[in-house]
Amino acid sequence: MEGTRHERAALVLTAYAIGFTTAFILYAANINNNSTLISTPRTDANTASVANALKKTPESTNILPIEEVTSSGVTYNNGLLEVTKGDEVSLLSFNTEVAGLDVDTANLTQGFHFGEIKYQVSPDDNFVFFCERQDVTSTTCLGFVYDIEAETIYPVVKNGAPVLISADSLRATKFNNDGLVIGTNYSANAKAPWILIDNTETLDLQ
Repeated sequence: MEGTRHERAALVLTAYAIGFTTAFILYAANINNNSTLISTPRTDANTASVANALKKTPESTNILPIEEVTSSGVTYNNGLLEVTKGDEVSLLSFNTEVAGLDVDTANLTQGFHFGEIKYQVSPDDNFVFFCERQDVTSTTCLGFVYDIEAETIYPVVKNGAPVLISADSLRATKFNNDGLVIGTNYSANAKAPWILIDNTETLDLQ
């Protein structure tokens, strides 16, 4: 079992180190915890980027695990947020304190979280929204959307920049038939729910 954890840790580190470079280097220096949605300034360094989710083969076992399930194929168990599609399992994010993976997260910009992770599945079961609290002392988190069909993780962005989501906004975040809604911000296109605009902009219905 220990060997499996080390192999998984190596795969996690490799997958996310390659997939993400500098997309999330610039965070807001001073975060107002009362704000509903916090955007970092748009720069070339934090333009939206994507990473492939890590895939792994389910381990055979005679013991049925206790799992928290929001939708068929999406589970959070033992600190691992995973999506099962056919006979493949994609690891979206792991809790550094619970999962027991020996991974150095210092250079990772996605794929890990502290505390409880909030996640939701779209009504059509095509997307999974999740928000990673990557600092143990932070009250905000970085939002991501996993495209199940494309097997790709996208950062939630507004004006081309990743956004930090406050605890209040996270509690009110939801999917509807038009995409993702976070406070007064919502998806410009239901087919790309990770791209947000606010209620002063025009919804892209294409």
